[in-house]
Amino acid sequence: MRKYKNFLIVNGVFALSAIIFVAVSFILKQSGMDKCAFFEAFHLYCPGCGGTRSFFALLRLDIISAVKYNVAVPIAAILYIYYDIRAFVAIKKGDTEYFKREKYVLIFVAIGILLVNAVVRNVLIFYGIDLIGDLKRIG
Repeated sequence: MRKYKNFLIVNGVFALSAIIFVAVSFILKQSGMDKCAFFEAFHLYCPGCGGTRSFFALLRLDIISAVKYNVAVPIAAILYIYYDIRAFVAIKKGDTEYFKREKYVLIFVAIGILLVNAVVRNVLIFYGIDLIGDLKRIG
C-alpha cells in the first residue's frame, strides 16, 4: 500500500479539485458572476474560455460539444487517463521515479494545448467561425 501513496494522493487531489470546481462553478453561475473578464474586455477568447461548459459536456458524455467549447478539456481528460494508467502500471512494476519524470511532460503539454487552442479559436473568429457562439450574443 505504501508504494501507491503518491498515486492515491494525486488522484485524491484531482477528485477533490473536480468537486470544488463543480461547486464553485455552480455558485458563480447562480450569482451571475460567471463571465470571463478577458472576453468581456477584448471580445476574444482566452485559453480557458468555454472550459467550464466543456467540462460539464464531458461529464454528460457529449464529446462533440465538449470539443466545440474548449478542445483542451477533452484532450486533458484523455491525457490524464492515459498517464494515470501508466502511473499505475509503473507502480505495479516498482518504478518509483515515474511521478518525477512525467509531471513535467504533463505541465508542458497542458500549457501548449491551452495556448494553441486559444490562438486557433481567435484566428477562426477572423474567418467568421465562432465555435462557442459567445461573440454572436454580443455582436
